[in-house]
Amino acid sequence: MRRTVFRTGAVAVGVLGLSGAGALAAALPAYAAPSCAAVPGATLIGTDICELRVGTSGSYTFPTSIAKLSAVLVAGGGGGVNFYDDIGYAGAGGAVEYIDTVTLGAALDIVVGEGGDGGFFEGDIGTDVEATAGGETSITETVSTTVVGSAAGGAYAIGSPGADGAGGPSTGYPGGPGQTLAVAGATNPLFTDGSDTTAYAPGGDGWDSGDESPPPATAAPTVLGAGGHGFLAVGEPGADGVDGVVILRFAPLEVEDVVEPEKPELAATGVDATPALLAAGGLLAAGGVLLGFRRRTRAAR
Repeated sequence: MRRTVFRTGAVAVGVLGLSGAGALAAALPAYAAPSCAAVPGATLIGTDICELRVGTSGSYTFPTSIAKLSAVLVAGGGGGVNFYDDIGYAGAGGAVEYIDTVTLGAALDIVVGEGGDGGFFEGDIGTDVEATAGGETSITETVSTTVVGSAAGGAYAIGSPGADGAGGPSTGYPGGPGQTLAVAGATNPLFTDGSDTTAYAPGGDGWDSGDESPPPATAAPTVLGAGGHGFLAVGEPGADGVDGVVILRFAPLEVEDVVEPEKPELAATGVDATPALLAAGGLLAAGGVLLGFRRRTRAAR
């Protein structure tokens, strides 16, 4: 009976060691992971949203593997004007336009509007102004020259401390507010997720030294598409407008990934499982040796 018990015990330990090693070495099941890799440079900004920001004009082609591509175009802001260090005429923000469907699988010319130059007032009102308007932002099919969408650049302002702009009107001394992506693409859930609350293309700040207006701006605007402030400092031109941008969004593709197993640990003790598995294999080998020894002993008797 003792021999039977020993032999059965040795085999049981060996089987346990082998089955445990097999279970721990197996890879975990595959799962579907969201991926933005179909469009180089795009990043996952939410569970179901991929985004690519284009800040440089050029030719782009987007793959047909994605279901749909939508965009918000932000044009460049207009430059501000310093009127004899006495009044600051603010540049208007660029237009902000939503494009529901961007063409896939065809070459597209994307033009990103540049911000206008700030300047001084020289001469009579409405003439000899060094400032310039912001540039238009647009997407055009290269071959057919079909305009997919466009947004007008913001105007430089002269004649009053602020002028209306299509994107962010500069209607008062503090520049008018710009537009958020949620407002621009209000019907598209890709743009209403709340991940970006920036108000793009606000109007620049105007200033009048003779009125009880807010103090003049001390730094140039930085928000994309913003109009330039009219006055920054004595002897300095009005601020430049800020360049625009094209913000593209699409739903990610689902990619099957296989998760490689990590080196397991014994849950109760935190002990590395690899030595334990080796020990189990050693017990199996030892069991076989002892079993053979028992058999040889019985044969000798």
